[in-house]
Amino acid sequence: MKKRLKSLEALGFEKRAGEYVCELELVDGEMLLSVTVSPEGEISSRVTDADTGEEYTLHLSEASGAFVGRVRFEYEGAMSKIRAVLLKGYRFGSPQGAQIIDYVSKKYGDELEFLWEDTPDNAIYRRADTGKWYLAMLTIKPSKIGLAGEDKIEIIDLHAEPDTIEKIVDGERIFPGYHMNKRHWLTIPLDGRVESAQIFEMIDESYRLAKKK
Repeated sequence: MKKRLKSLEALGFEKRAGEYVCELELVDGEMLLSVTVSPEGEISSRVTDADTGEEYTLHLSEASGAFVGRVRFEYEGAMSKIRAVLLKGYRFGSPQGAQIIDYVSKKYGDELEFLWEDTPDNAIYRRADTGKWYLAMLTIKPSKIGLAGEDKIEIIDLHAEPDTIEKIVDGERIFPGYHMNKRHWLTIPLDGRVESAQIFEMIDESYRLAKKK
Protein backbone atom coordinates (compact mmCIF):
# COMPACT_ATOMS: atom_id res chain seq x y z
CA MET A 1 0.00 0.00 0.00
CA LYS A 2 2.87 2.43 0.72
CA LYS A 3 4.06 2.19 -2.88
CA ARG A 4 0.54 2.79 -4.19
CA LEU A 5 0.08 5.78 -1.89
CA LYS A 6 3.38 7.19 -3.11
CA SER A 7 2.04 6.92 -6.67
CA LEU A 8 -0.68 9.43 -5.77
CA GLU A 9 1.96 12.15 -5.97
CA ALA A 10 1.75 11.90 -9.77
CA LEU A 11 -1.85 13.14 -9.45
CA GLY A 12 -0.85 16.15 -7.36
CA PHE A 13 -1.20 14.68 -3.87
CA GLU A 14 1.01 15.79 -0.98
CA LYS A 15 1.81 13.78 2.14
CA ARG A 16 0.72 15.52 5.33
CA ALA A 17 0.77 13.90 8.77
CA GLY A 18 0.76 10.44 7.23
CA GLU A 19 -2.18 11.14 4.93
CA TYR A 20 -2.18 12.09 1.25
CA VAL A 21 -4.20 15.18 0.39
CA CYS A 22 -5.02 16.97 -2.82
CA GLU A 23 -7.25 19.78 -4.06
CA LEU A 24 -8.48 19.63 -7.66
CA GLU A 25 -10.46 22.12 -9.72
CA LEU A 26 -13.78 21.11 -11.24
CA VAL A 27 -15.86 22.92 -13.86
CA ASP A 28 -13.07 25.28 -14.92
CA GLY A 29 -12.29 26.24 -11.35
CA GLU A 30 -15.83 27.04 -10.23
CA MET A 31 -15.80 24.11 -7.81
CA LEU A 32 -13.03 22.54 -5.73
CA LEU A 33 -12.63 18.86 -4.95
CA SER A 34 -10.67 18.10 -1.77
CA VAL A 35 -9.53 14.49 -1.39
CA THR A 36 -7.81 12.78 1.53
CA VAL A 37 -6.41 9.24 1.43
CA SER A 38 -5.57 7.58 4.75
CA PRO A 39 -2.50 5.36 5.30
CA GLU A 40 -4.87 2.38 4.90
CA GLY A 41 -6.05 3.62 1.50
CA GLU A 42 -9.45 4.90 2.62
CA ILE A 43 -10.66 7.84 0.52
CA SER A 44 -12.72 10.81 1.69
CA SER A 45 -13.78 13.72 -0.49
CA ARG A 46 -15.57 17.05 -0.33
CA VAL A 47 -16.73 19.38 -3.12
CA THR A 48 -17.07 23.10 -2.34
CA ASP A 49 -17.94 26.26 -4.21
CA ALA A 50 -14.65 28.01 -5.04
CA ASP A 51 -16.06 31.47 -4.28
CA THR A 52 -18.14 30.86 -1.16
CA GLY A 53 -16.48 27.77 0.32
CA GLU A 54 -19.91 26.20 0.82
CA GLU A 55 -20.12 22.44 0.45
CA TYR A 56 -21.81 21.15 -2.71
CA THR A 57 -23.58 17.76 -2.62
CA LEU A 58 -26.00 17.70 -5.57
CA HIS A 59 -23.56 15.59 -7.59
CA LEU A 60 -24.10 12.81 -5.05
CA SER A 61 -27.85 12.84 -5.59
CA GLU A 62 -30.06 12.08 -8.58
CA ALA A 63 -30.42 15.79 -9.37
CA SER A 64 -30.38 16.65 -13.06
CA GLY A 65 -29.22 19.67 -15.05
CA ALA A 66 -26.24 20.67 -17.15
CA PHE A 67 -24.16 22.08 -14.28
CA VAL A 68 -24.71 19.28 -11.79
CA GLY A 69 -24.18 16.79 -14.60
CA ARG A 70 -20.80 18.28 -15.39
CA VAL A 71 -19.79 18.37 -11.72
CA ARG A 72 -20.84 14.74 -11.35
CA PHE A 73 -18.93 13.67 -14.49
CA GLU A 74 -15.70 15.43 -13.50
CA TYR A 75 -16.01 14.30 -9.87
CA GLU A 76 -16.55 10.65 -10.82
CA GLY A 77 -13.69 10.76 -13.32
CA ALA A 78 -11.30 12.19 -10.73
CA MET A 79 -12.33 9.74 -8.02
CA SER A 80 -12.10 6.76 -10.36
CA LYS A 81 -8.60 7.80 -11.36
CA ILE A 82 -7.56 8.03 -7.72
CA ARG A 83 -9.02 4.60 -6.98
CA ALA A 84 -7.25 3.22 -10.04
CA VAL A 85 -3.91 4.36 -8.62
CA LEU A 86 -4.64 2.51 -5.40
CA LEU A 87 -5.64 -0.57 -7.41
CA LYS A 88 -2.36 -0.64 -9.37
CA GLY A 89 -3.99 0.59 -12.59
CA TYR A 90 -2.26 3.97 -12.62
CA ARG A 91 -0.49 3.32 -15.91
CA PHE A 92 -3.79 4.04 -17.65
CA GLY A 93 -4.58 7.72 -17.44
CA SER A 94 -7.88 8.16 -19.29
CA PRO A 95 -10.98 8.83 -17.17
CA GLN A 96 -12.78 5.87 -18.75
CA GLY A 97 -9.79 3.63 -18.15
CA ALA A 98 -9.89 4.55 -14.47
CA GLN A 99 -13.65 3.95 -14.32
CA ILE A 100 -13.23 0.50 -15.86
CA ILE A 101 -10.51 -0.47 -13.37
CA ASP A 102 -12.73 0.73 -10.55
CA TYR A 103 -15.76 -1.15 -11.91
CA VAL A 104 -13.95 -4.47 -12.38
CA SER A 105 -12.37 -4.27 -8.94
CA LYS A 106 -15.69 -3.66 -7.22
CA LYS A 107 -17.73 -6.22 -9.19
CA TYR A 108 -15.24 -9.04 -9.75
CA GLY A 109 -12.38 -8.34 -7.37
CA ASP A 110 -9.82 -8.78 -10.15
CA GLU A 111 -6.63 -6.78 -10.70
CA LEU A 112 -4.87 -5.95 -13.94
CA GLU A 113 -2.04 -8.27 -14.91
CA PHE A 114 0.88 -6.64 -16.71
CA LEU A 115 2.26 -9.59 -18.66
CA TRP A 116 4.69 -8.08 -21.14
CA GLU A 117 7.92 -6.33 -20.14
CA ASP A 118 8.39 -4.83 -23.60
CA THR A 119 4.89 -3.29 -23.55
CA PRO A 120 4.36 -2.12 -19.95
CA ASP A 121 1.26 -0.12 -20.92
CA ASN A 122 -0.65 -3.26 -21.88
CA ALA A 123 -2.48 -5.47 -19.40
CA ILE A 124 -5.30 -7.99 -19.09
CA TYR A 125 -8.01 -9.16 -16.74
CA ARG A 126 -8.76 -12.87 -16.41
CA ARG A 127 -11.41 -14.84 -14.57
CA ALA A 128 -10.07 -16.31 -11.35
CA ASP A 129 -12.01 -19.56 -11.77
CA THR A 130 -11.14 -20.37 -15.39
CA GLY A 131 -7.96 -18.37 -15.97
CA LYS A 132 -9.42 -17.08 -19.23
CA TRP A 133 -9.00 -13.49 -20.32
CA TYR A 134 -12.12 -11.37 -20.53
CA LEU A 135 -10.61 -7.90 -21.03
CA ALA A 136 -7.39 -6.48 -22.43
CA MET A 137 -6.48 -2.84 -21.80
CA LEU A 138 -3.92 -1.53 -24.27
CA THR A 139 -2.18 1.67 -25.32
CA ILE A 140 -1.70 1.94 -29.08
CA LYS A 141 -1.32 4.36 -31.97
CA PRO A 142 -4.73 5.36 -33.40
CA SER A 143 -3.72 4.17 -36.86
CA LYS A 144 -3.68 0.58 -35.55
CA ILE A 145 -7.48 0.59 -35.60
CA GLY A 146 -7.97 3.03 -38.47
CA LEU A 147 -8.21 6.31 -36.57
CA ALA A 148 -6.33 9.53 -37.28
CA GLY A 149 -3.84 11.15 -34.93
CA GLU A 150 -0.32 10.69 -33.64
CA ASP A 151 -0.80 10.58 -29.87
CA LYS A 152 -1.31 7.12 -28.40
CA ILE A 153 -4.77 6.18 -27.19
CA GLU A 154 -6.12 3.66 -24.69
CA ILE A 155 -8.40 0.88 -25.87
CA ILE A 156 -10.02 -2.23 -24.47
CA ASP A 157 -10.62 -5.57 -26.16
CA LEU A 158 -13.69 -7.54 -25.09
CA HIS A 159 -15.24 -10.92 -25.88
CA ALA A 160 -18.60 -10.80 -27.68
CA GLU A 161 -20.84 -13.18 -29.57
CA PRO A 162 -20.14 -13.25 -33.34
CA ASP A 163 -23.65 -12.03 -34.21
CA THR A 164 -23.29 -9.16 -31.73
CA ILE A 165 -19.95 -8.16 -33.23
CA GLU A 166 -21.46 -8.18 -36.70
CA LYS A 167 -24.24 -5.84 -35.56
CA ILE A 168 -22.34 -3.28 -33.50
CA VAL A 169 -18.86 -3.00 -35.02
CA ASP A 170 -19.07 0.17 -37.14
CA GLY A 171 -15.47 1.40 -37.46
CA GLU A 172 -16.40 4.65 -35.70
CA ARG A 173 -17.37 3.79 -32.13
CA ILE A 174 -16.63 0.09 -31.95
CA PHE A 175 -13.93 -1.69 -33.94
CA PRO A 176 -12.87 -5.25 -34.81
CA GLY A 177 -10.76 -6.84 -32.08
CA TYR A 178 -7.22 -5.46 -32.13
CA HIS A 179 -4.64 -8.27 -32.00
CA MET A 180 -7.48 -10.69 -31.27
CA ASN A 181 -9.72 -13.07 -33.19
CA LYS A 182 -12.02 -10.58 -34.89
CA ARG A 183 -14.88 -13.05 -34.92
CA HIS A 184 -14.96 -13.23 -31.13
CA TRP A 185 -13.42 -9.94 -29.92
CA LEU A 186 -14.13 -6.23 -30.40
CA THR A 187 -12.24 -3.05 -29.54
CA ILE A 188 -13.44 0.20 -27.95
CA PRO A 189 -11.33 3.39 -27.68
CA LEU A 190 -11.52 4.85 -24.17
CA ASP A 191 -12.22 8.42 -25.25
CA GLY A 192 -15.91 8.70 -24.40
CA ARG A 193 -17.31 7.74 -27.79
CA VAL A 194 -19.03 4.81 -26.06
CA GLU A 195 -20.64 5.61 -22.71
CA SER A 196 -19.13 3.94 -19.68
CA ALA A 197 -22.47 2.38 -18.68
CA GLN A 198 -22.61 0.56 -22.02
CA ILE A 199 -18.98 -0.53 -21.68
CA PHE A 200 -19.74 -1.98 -18.23
CA GLU A 201 -22.56 -4.09 -19.72
CA MET A 202 -20.19 -5.33 -22.42
CA ILE A 203 -17.57 -6.19 -19.79
CA ASP A 204 -20.16 -8.28 -17.96
CA GLU A 205 -20.95 -10.15 -21.18
CA SER A 206 -17.25 -10.66 -21.89
CA TYR A 207 -16.81 -12.03 -18.37
CA ARG A 208 -19.69 -14.45 -18.94
CA LEU A 209 -18.19 -15.67 -22.20
CA ALA A 210 -14.90 -16.43 -20.45
CA LYS A 211 -16.51 -19.17 -18.38
CA LYS A 212 -15.72 -22.84 -18.84
CA LYS A 213 -17.44 -24.45 -21.79
